[in-house]
Parts: sequence; C-alpha cells; structure tokens
Amino acid sequence: MVDVVTFCGNCGNPSGDAADRFCRKCGGPLDHATAAGVGPSIDAPPPPYPSSTPPPPPYPAGAPPTFRQQSMNGLAIASLVLGILWLYWLGSILALVFGYIARKQIDRSNGNEKGRGLATAGIVLGWVGIGLAVVGIVVGIFVFAAGNTHSSGNVPSVNSTSQSQDCSAEKDTLSTALEAYKAETGAYPTSMSQLTTGQYALLRTAPADYAFDSLGNVRAIPDNPGGCT
Repeated sequence: MVDVVTFCGNCGNPSGDAADRFCRKCGGPLDHATAAGVGPSIDAPPPPYPSSTPPPPPYPAGAPPTFRQQSMNGLAIASLVLGILWLYWLGSILALVFGYIARKQIDRSNGNEKGRGLATAGIVLGWVGIGLAVVGIVVGIFVFAAGNTHSSGNVPSVNSTSQSQDCSAEKDTLSTALEAYKAETGAYPTSMSQLTTGQYALLRTAPADYAFDSLGNVRAIPDNPGGCT
C-alpha cells in the first residue's frame, strides 16, 4: 500500500495526513497528491509562485522596453525665431505661415514630433508684429495728411513772413524817429522832410510804406509798394 501525502499548492509543505484539505503551515489548499517519500508527481502541475515572488515582466526576458523618441519640429523653431526678429514685418508674416504649418505637421505626426508650444508662441508674436505694422501705417498716413493740411492752409509762406517782418521794422523805425524828434524839439514834426534833412535828420530816407500825422500816429500809406498794413 502506498501512502499518499498531499502537498500545499502555495508553499509546497507536506501535510502528513491525506485527509487534510488545507496546509497546516500557510493555510493554502492541498491539491497535489504524491507517493510517500517522493516529491510532487510528474502529472501534477508545478505549484504557483509564492505570494512574495513578483510576477514576470510583461516583455521577454532580457529585452528592455522601447520608448518612442520625439523630434522637434523645425518649422516651429523657425516660427518663434522670426516672430522675435520681426524683420520689418516680413518676419511676422513668415512666423504666422511657419507656425500654422508646424502645428498641422505636429498634429499629424501621431506624437512623433513636438514643438506645438513654440509654434503657438511664434503665431502670437507674428500677429503682434502685424498689428504694430498696421498701427504704424495708420499713424504715418495721419501725420502726413495733417502735415499737408497745415502747410497748405495754416502756415504762411516764406515770402509773406519776410514781408511782414520788413513792414514791422519800417514802422518801428519811423515811430522811434518821431519820438526822438519830439524829445529834442518838444513836438512831433509836421512833414517827413524834417526827419530826413535839417538839424534833426533822424532817417536816411523817407519810409515808402508809412506816413504820420501831427500827433505822431503812424499809418500805412494806401496801396504802398510793400503791401504793409
């Protein structure tokens, strides 16, 4: 008669009693029968891994896991650089074009390319550059139009400014001579010749645009050659 010994399916410990259903050591089920003095039967499946043994790796032994490496999209980098450089608005336009193309390429790469953030930054800088360009053009047109209006309607010409200065100098010279004559004689002269000849000649020539009365008031001669008023 062959004694039957059951072994624990968890730790492999023999029970010592064929009637036992659970291991006396770990409490696991006793589901593998063998002959006395012999190890587990060849027909019985091997015991499972003990609870303390980690499960095997999900990949074949000796083969390390592979990781997919992403590459940086070149147009995304170009978009950011051109958006920063600006290049008289040309860089802003190219930053927009390259940025939108780069984002489409990155979305279609299934994770093989990166740089969407750089492309977005280039697009933002591109729009900022275009906005500043539009503002600069509008301001330039406004300044140019305002300058033309000012020069054509409000600013006197060089000739008219010089004529006004000549009239003012002539009038001031005559007024000064009248006051000097009165200070010397006690009264204003009665004719222009008294200021140009004689003892109190204060003027080399008579003014061509102005005259005076007995009270020393200076007034412009009608239709004077200098156009003075």
